[in-house]
Amino acid sequence: MKASNNILRMLLAEENYDSVSNFLTMAEHYMMIGGPLHDFFNRYQPSLRENRNTCVGLAFQLMLRLHDLDRWFPEYASSFALASCEENISDVERYVIDGPGPASVIRTEKEHVVICAKVYIDGRYGVILADPGYHIAHFVTIMADRNYPHSGWHLQMFDFDFYKQIQYVLSPANPNYLEWHELKTRDGRTDKEVALIYYAQPFLSAIPVTEKRNLVYKLKSVLARDFEGKVRAGLFFRVLPTNSHFTIMVDYDGLPIRTKVDFDFFLFPEFLPADLLLDISRCNRQLGFAEGELFDMLCRLARLLANEPFVSEMLHIDSYIKTYCGFRPRYYHDKDIV
Repeated sequence: MKASNNILRMLLAEENYDSVSNFLTMAEHYMMIGGPLHDFFNRYQPSLRENRNTCVGLAFQLMLRLHDLDRWFPEYASSFALASCEENISDVERYVIDGPGPASVIRTEKEHVVICAKVYIDGRYGVILADPGYHIAHFVTIMADRNYPHSGWHLQMFDFDFYKQIQYVLSPANPNYLEWHELKTRDGRTDKEVALIYYAQPFLSAIPVTEKRNLVYKLKSVLARDFEGKVRAGLFFRVLPTNSHFTIMVDYDGLPIRTKVDFDFFLFPEFLPADLLLDISRCNRQLGFAEGELFDMLCRLARLLANEPFVSEMLHIDSYIKTYCGFRPRYYHDKDIV
């Protein structure tokens, strides 16, 4: 497992998490064609690009890199496969008892992917899991009996006032699923979330489903991580109907400095203050971008987010997916959705 962890940590440090680049590509392609965004989005097929990856591309990259271990552990890499994830499940038991897998569930969104492998340790059943999309810097072992080497709860730090406690367990109601429990603590307040990972069969639709769904997801980011999975530089923002802004993170001698900036400033970039331009230049280097690439990305985003009809249509698609594709118990009907 140590060798696998080293490969995962190298991936985190070398490859950014990036949900901005494919969003820009899709949006600018649409601007050249026009028409209803809903129709364009239905036809659009995203692709993966090197070092421009969300959880989907990072999962593929990790499985590819694991082939380096095949010389010592034959077929080790091929034992892993993509597994689909449904986040923020309000009724976990209802979801998993509807049937053996997602095909039995009335609606699924599948907005995240991880990689998994089934294992037996002294006759005891378990699953090995890795999640480079959520910056987790080690492989996790989930044993059915929750005994050693079951990973149990582990801590993921983001800031001194924001951290997560994470645990994965086999679902007691349906062993085809893993339950992913998160306790998020921010400013002293703790919230609990539960997600479900279907690992019984490989997820074969990660690009046309998960990558495409994330194109219209409101939260966007491009992030550089270190070997421990900690975010050290980048930017993130939410697409809002008006007055969009982003937060830029820059590493100054190990201390991450965050600054909130309005996108509107980049509609007239010749008036940007010198200290902000220095932050952008430094962040650009820490992301491993070509010179001027981050500045250009911010200007393109500013023009795009100033287009209110596009933003309105995009947010409508995102809301539609959450309402009509996200999980609903079977005893609900379409007429119950307002």
